[in-house]
Amino acid sequence: MFQAGDKLSPSIRRTVTGTLLQLLTSVEDVTRSCAAGCLASLMCHLPEEEQAPIMTDTLLQDDAALDWTVRHGRSSSLAVMMDQSPQTVLIYQEKVVKTILSYMAADSVGVVANGVRAAGYLIRHSVITNIHLPSEILSPFLRCMNNSSNDVKILVSQMISLIARCQPTLLKPELLKPIIPTLINGTMEKNSMVRSCSESALVDVLQLRKGPKGQAEILSLIDAGAKESLLEIISKSLTKLATQQEDKLATLDDTQLN
Repeated sequence: MFQAGDKLSPSIRRTVTGTLLQLLTSVEDVTRSCAAGCLASLMCHLPEEEQAPIMTDTLLQDDAALDWTVRHGRSSSLAVMMDQSPQTVLIYQEKVVKTILSYMAADSVGVVANGVRAAGYLIRHSVITNIHLPSEILSPFLRCMNNSSNDVKILVSQMISLIARCQPTLLKPELLKPIIPTLINGTMEKNSMVRSCSESALVDVLQLRKGPKGQAEILSLIDAGAKESLLEIISKSLTKLATQQEDKLATLDDTQLN
């Protein structure tokens, strides 16, 4: 759909769009998720007069009182759009930020996870393009490491790995200072997968596979308590982990069928 969107005739495009919007609220999880991904991929190919109403009336309309399946479908589409075509979404930046924050505060794990994805992709976009990151996004994104769901905690670490790998240099200090303590806390979680993903993210953020320079720079940024904990984690597990081949990043888009 992503590659073929420009080739659709107007009548077919409108029919496909209408069908996807209907399927976006399906009670079937797989149907809803796949429709959300397809709609997101199609959005950047729509003319403005078709795209704008979908953004303003559907994808950026959120209310905690809505059925969780409605919120899940909409949040899935928004997350995929933030990954594939953030420039399409960020025309509505103020509303986008508000919507993402609402999703990260939701009760449904699936909706929260999509909020984490959307926030992570927004942070990555700000890093790649060197544009200002809305100040209200980072803290709620990192606080999701305290979510009761291990799946959400794992996703936070995976998104941080994605962000850290999107450029060859270290992330800026304003990102590193809050990210490092979050990942340190993740390495102390009971769940082994949360610990493992947090350790892998630390290796990526510290750029340990490139040598000790990143480690030294980051240690100079953080406070004494975090420094002591980080040195212990580096000695205990990260040094060995950094000698292993870099893992392929996990597929973070759950709208794709495996």
